[in-house]
Amino acid sequence: MVERAMKAINERRCALVPFAHAPEYLDRYVHDVVTEGGGRIVLSVAVPLERLGVDRRIEISRMVSVRFDKPEEPELAAQLTGISWEPMAGPYPRFTGSIRLEADEDPDRCSIVLEGEYDPPLGVVGDAFDAIIGKHVARTTVRNLLDEIAIIMETSYASSSAASPDAVPS
Repeated sequence: MVERAMKAINERRCALVPFAHAPEYLDRYVHDVVTEGGGRIVLSVAVPLERLGVDRRIEISRMVSVRFDKPEEPELAAQLTGISWEPMAGPYPRFTGSIRLEADEDPDRCSIVLEGEYDPPLGVVGDAFDAIIGKHVARTTVRNLLDEIAIIMETSYASSSAASPDAVPS
């Protein structure tokens, strides 16, 4: 049997949260997903069917079970969070990777980087689907997740800054 290669993905999103405060707000997102969401999130993506010869888009939303892991090394724990998810049902990819925070040139911003690997289901058929449209779906799904994380971090930071402007450096 031929072993199939995992598919790599690497996406980034800028967030309007100072790097010095970003770990706190990423931790809040993770905490909320784990405690309020029961470790489950809905990943959504609009799939363009033009590549299949159809002039329309379909919306795909799937509940996934997500797991976050902090590295044991204290120096990495503030900027790195392991993430993995698997579908609750259906033939959808599993993903394993990490979310990393990086400083930006602008001290009032940071970058959120999500990188990892996914395994298209259904063997060779899944690999063919991935080559045609699946890799686009995977990238868009990860970008949507990064948008969600960034928006929640920015909103939390903005509301904290408004509540106590002296506590947050300008």
